[in-house]
Amino acid sequence: MKQIFSKTLSLALAAALAMPLSSPVVTASAQLRQYDDFEAITSHVDTYVPQELAVTGPSGDITTTSDAYYITGTSDPNQTLTLNGEEVTGRGIFGSFGVYVTLSSGENVFTFAQGGQEETVVITKSSASSVTTTDTITSMFPSYKSAHEAGSTVTLSCVAPSGAQVTASVAGAHIQLEQVAATAVEGVPARFKGEVHIGAVNDLVELGVVTYTMTWNGSTKSFTSAESLYAYPEGETLLIEMRDTSVPVFADGTTTSNFVTTAKIGAVAEVVGQNELRYELAMGGWVVKENVLPYGVGSAHNQVSDVTFSSTVYGERYIFHGTGNPIATTWQRNGVLHVELHNTAGIDSIPVANSNIFTDVSISEGTDSVILEFSIDPDKTLWGYVLEYEDGVTTLYCKYKPELTGNPSRPLEGIIVGLDAGHGGTDPGAFGTAKLMGPVEKDITYATALAVKKRLESLGATVLMPEKKDTKSSAVDRMQASQDEKADLFLSLHCNSVAGNGLRATGVEAYYYESRSKSFADILSSYVAAGTGRTDRGEKWNYFRVTLSTLSPAVLLEMGFISHPQEYDNMCSKRGIFDTANAIGDSIIDYLS
Repeated sequence: MKQIFSKTLSLALAAALAMPLSSPVVTASAQLRQYDDFEAITSHVDTYVPQELAVTGPSGDITTTSDAYYITGTSDPNQTLTLNGEEVTGRGIFGSFGVYVTLSSGENVFTFAQGGQEETVVITKSSASSVTTTDTITSMFPSYKSAHEAGSTVTLSCVAPSGAQVTASVAGAHIQLEQVAATAVEGVPARFKGEVHIGAVNDLVELGVVTYTMTWNGSTKSFTSAESLYAYPEGETLLIEMRDTSVPVFADGTTTSNFVTTAKIGAVAEVVGQNELRYELAMGGWVVKENVLPYGVGSAHNQVSDVTFSSTVYGERYIFHGTGNPIATTWQRNGVLHVELHNTAGIDSIPVANSNIFTDVSISEGTDSVILEFSIDPDKTLWGYVLEYEDGVTTLYCKYKPELTGNPSRPLEGIIVGLDAGHGGTDPGAFGTAKLMGPVEKDITYATALAVKKRLESLGATVLMPEKKDTKSSAVDRMQASQDEKADLFLSLHCNSVAGNGLRATGVEAYYYESRSKSFADILSSYVAAGTGRTDRGEKWNYFRVTLSTLSPAVLLEMGFISHPQEYDNMCSKRGIFDTANAIGDSIIDYLS
């Protein structure tokens, strides 16, 4: 089915490119459109790739134990490029190149020549492993707010030069850390650990950050952990609050277990145990400490006094007036929306008489919880849902299916799209074949996102996205804005990359988590692949943070491989960005049809 669709779309694209540009017109088959606003959509694009001979990777002569190496660089696309006398093929439209070379023992000399210029790099293959030393402290615990019961012992740890003297200080305690394992060479990164006893406290207390002090090579340096330690009274129950829009709740305390549910931001849960990285919840399941905040101690009990109903043209709300913000287990399948509010009592009835989605709801009691089973009208669509919390009021928002206007020139009028340009600020994302001499992932995703925003707005949509690529907002901030505005779709743009031979992978792929997002991912991948001439690698399931939304279909789109010179140059080009923006706009029209 997908192959037939992609072939049909490619033929339609070829026909469209042969026609003169005109006002946007929806085609009969796949809503493939033509646009005459190239400059308007791409006027902001500044992703310039240098077009002169340079070897960018490696940046100089190196020694390695590898049997092969992926050499990358830039060149003049209008002149022949040779490597040791042989022509380099497969360059990008701006001259970016990548060659995967086999290494022999000893020195391997690679000379690139073009237009009378030469660039030579020497890669020495050694049988001895190279040794990397350090003179700093990294990987300091805690990197997240971590709360521990009074009377317990907490392991403090960091990575420092082997052979160094390392101490840790927190809340007036000073602990000598021990190197975990001996190393053959001093100065290489090694793990250091030590234990601190948590003293008595009367409430949840912030003990502060941990200061790690290292004496090494005749000098002393101090570093502090990214986050603080917290303590709570012995025998009390720790309460935590979800800090992410969607927090994965895992079945057990390991890193490979399945999800139980995704808890929503603001939900409060009781903790019954913990390991180094996760808290065990009274409701069942575990959450990663990085995704939550210590909230207090005591009980998370929520006593509901009444439930009210309200609706708009976009969705409906079930408002639970209570005393707490209960964590919930939710899922939707087989025509039922399941909502289990933990640590909750007092719900006797749910007002669904005026619902445009549900026919009825059943109420039952679980173990210290209330289980609500909403039956979805078979003739209606529950587009998505989300739980929201504010001062003891829990709101279940259920979203109606968005509808196209029927206006051929502005079919997306009234549609809200959350758009995320992956990475930004101090996070560059992946490096392309030009490395730091050319655009990196954050540059490409932002330039493309702006073009997509312009295209969607030209089709009538409202688009939510951060204003500047060099302001690194968190995934929570980017997703929360879409949740607050009840976006109909959420799309995160990224560039793919592979280690080693960058020539071995090409194409477009789209990731989803919730089943409601699967078809959106499939259509996006197909359209962008056809629109740009790249391979369609299809939709793939994964639990990236930006794909965990239950409110609306959410997809992470890998537009192409930044590690491949041809795809890198195309993703940097105005034409490539224009084609991508158009394909995304067309795919959304098709999906909502």
